[in-house]
Amino acid sequence: MIAFSKRLISRWLIGLFFGTLIIAVTSPWFVRSYVPLTMDPVRKTWTLPEDAVYRWRSEGYANTHIGPHGMPGRTRLADGPSVRRRIALWGDSQAEGVAVDDSNKLFAAIERAIDPHGSVAVYPLARSGEDAAVWIEQIPRTEASLGIDAHVILMVDWEDLAVLQQHDTTSPDIGRNNTETDGTAPASKNAWAALLPAFVIQAARHVLTQDDGANIRRWRWTVGPVAKGDVPGHFPTVASENERVDWQKAMQALAESTNRPVLIVHAPRRPEIVNGRVVRSLDHPDHIRLLRAAASDTRLHWLDVTNDLIDAADSGDWPHGFHNGQIGVGHLNAHGYQLIAQRIAQHVALTQDVIATPER
Repeated sequence: MIAFSKRLISRWLIGLFFGTLIIAVTSPWFVRSYVPLTMDPVRKTWTLPEDAVYRWRSEGYANTHIGPHGMPGRTRLADGPSVRRRIALWGDSQAEGVAVDDSNKLFAAIERAIDPHGSVAVYPLARSGEDAAVWIEQIPRTEASLGIDAHVILMVDWEDLAVLQQHDTTSPDIGRNNTETDGTAPASKNAWAALLPAFVIQAARHVLTQDDGANIRRWRWTVGPVAKGDVPGHFPTVASENERVDWQKAMQALAESTNRPVLIVHAPRRPEIVNGRVVRSLDHPDHIRLLRAAASDTRLHWLDVTNDLIDAADSGDWPHGFHNGQIGVGHLNAHGYQLIAQRIAQHVALTQDVIATPER
């Protein structure tokens, strides 16, 4: 009996070892990477380190090469006399574009669409999870250090700009990335990222957190099926009283952060497939109307590509989603980026917009 137990345990341990080894070797094919962050001296925020290769697997199947100042996909700064205009691209993960190859990212598509000869350089400064409260703190720093001539903001969620209504230039805490003032959280994450393989961190996240990767998972110790409530439908709603936004104040804060031209590109997640239905209408159209008016009043440039995204999907070329995920859901794909870039180029050509017109 003792000998049998020893053989059973030894076989179990051998199986555990080789099973883990197989997962460790093959994990780069299906597990995203975890890279320790660094504090960028120019942007004063935590970014991926230069020369790192960041892989993304849940949507798309791409590797992103990190350049100076944490720029995803651009491995060097634009130098030389041929570069006459440098544009900073701001936004969240939708503008960051880690789900597509570097050549298909939004910044590269904008460069090709405006001038394939290379007179315009776009610096991708977008970061997942950031909003305009962080962007306007970085705008003056990047202008001074990187020679930025204009700014393009990819606005997917209007809330990312609504935070500016609370901006107060006299308060050092408003508009700052939390990781800039409190290094404890990124320091602990960096330690885990440097110490553990990516597949171990991913496995722990699956066990300890919910699908969003942020909220703690509640374990269920009972048996039997999980009772699921009815999933609410996705219908346009009217903004409530507590959702009112002082868009004039928000846009004024953005305009006062720079004396360079600013182009806001409205590219919502539309159309989107929700509960098997194709949703085309916006949730809060009144916010967009007031935001556009406030942007015009503060002499900010505005471009809405909502209808272009919907038309593309209706013709069979969905701008969101990937084959290894779900079409019509999630982040912008290469086709979506190309579409947005072409609309930006058309906007520049039709309006003679100084956003990206090289000085002659």
